[in-house]
Amino acid sequence: MSADPQWHDGTIEADDELGPEIDTALMERVSALVALAAKDDKGAAAELAAIGDAALDRMLFALTDTHLSLEERSRIGTLIGRMGDPRLADEYKLGPFVRIPAGKFVMGAEPLEPDAETHALPKHEVDVPSYAISRFHVTNGAFAEFVASGGYEDDSAWSDDGAAWRGKAGATEPKFWSKAGARPNHPVVGICWFEAQAYCRWLTVKLGEAGELRPMESVRLPTEAEWEKASRGGRSLDRRSGRPNPMPERRYPWGDAYVVGQCNTMEAGLAGTSPVGMFLEGQSPYKLDDMGGNVMDWCSSRPDAYEYDAKDGREDPSGGPRVYRVLRGGAWPMVNDSARCAYRHRNKAGYRGGAVGMRLVKGHAPA
Repeated sequence: MSADPQWHDGTIEADDELGPEIDTALMERVSALVALAAKDDKGAAAELAAIGDAALDRMLFALTDTHLSLEERSRIGTLIGRMGDPRLADEYKLGPFVRIPAGKFVMGAEPLEPDAETHALPKHEVDVPSYAISRFHVTNGAFAEFVASGGYEDDSAWSDDGAAWRGKAGATEPKFWSKAGARPNHPVVGICWFEAQAYCRWLTVKLGEAGELRPMESVRLPTEAEWEKASRGGRSLDRRSGRPNPMPERRYPWGDAYVVGQCNTMEAGLAGTSPVGMFLEGQSPYKLDDMGGNVMDWCSSRPDAYEYDAKDGREDPSGGPRVYRVLRGGAWPMVNDSARCAYRHRNKAGYRGGAVGMRLVKGHAPA
C-alpha cells in the first residue's frame, strides 16, 4: 500500500484526558463507519457528521487503501466529497498545484512500441519552460463556483468563438450537470473546449485579484507538450539538484506496465468517474493524480503532426466548434492503452462527452 506524506495515515491518537478506552471505542466506531460507507448506506453521512474530523481523516486513508475494493473506495471518496473534501478546501476547490521545472522531456512514441498510433510518432525531445499544473482534475465542486457566479452569462469570460458556440447551443451549464451535485469531488464532465476556456478566463480574474498568480501568468489549459511532460516526467525531475528521471520514456505515468487498480480505465470496472486522487499507485513522477485515467483532459493544442512546435500555429486559440483540439489521458470507459503517456486523442472543440474534463495550468502563454 502506498503512502502520501501529505495525507493523514488514518491513525487516531489516544486522548490523554479521556483515556485509551474512549479512544478504542472511537476507533471501532470509525471502522464501522468505513464499512457502512463502502456499502453506500445513506446513514453513513449522518454518522460521519456526528463523529467529526477524526472520521474524515480515516475516510481519506480508506480512499486509497488497497485492501478495499475499488468500488468501496470510490463510494467512500464520494461521501467525503459530500461532507467537504479537505484536499479541496481552498476558496475555489482546486486543490494543490505542482510546479514543473523547465527543461527537456521525451515526447511521443516509437514505431515498434505496443499500441503506438502513427499520429504519436516520432519520439522526440521538447524543451518546455516552467509552469504549474493542478494535481487533480477540475471537479464538479470547483466548476460549480463558475456556474453559480454567472460564468455562463459573463461575456468577458468567453472568446468570440466561444460566445458564438454558447449562443447556438443555448448552454447554461455542463451537459449531465444534474448528476454533479451528488459528486462534488469527481471530475467535471460534459464540458466542451469553449466551456473549459471560459472557466480558465474567469478563474484567471479571480486568482489574479487574490494575488495567487505571478506577474503575466494566467490560468489556462495545458499545451499538449506540458500535459505529456507532467505525465511522463522530464529528463530531470528537479532542476536545482538535477535529480534524473529513472524512466524518462515510461509508457504509463507510473511505469512501463499496466496494472489493474492503478487508474480508472475500463478494466477497473467502476463504470463511471471516481473521486479525484484515489489511485496513489498510479501517480506521475511529479505526484500528479489521474494522469492515466478517470477522464480525458482538454489541451489547448490542435492535433497537428509531430514534431511538436508551439510556434507553428497549433496553439492558435481561434476557430469554431468544428476545429479539432487534443484530449489527453485515459478515461473510465476506455481500455488501458488510452492511459499511456504518449496516447493522443482528439475531438471537435464543441464536443461535450461524459468522459471529457480538464485540468489547469498556471503559467505564461505557450512559448
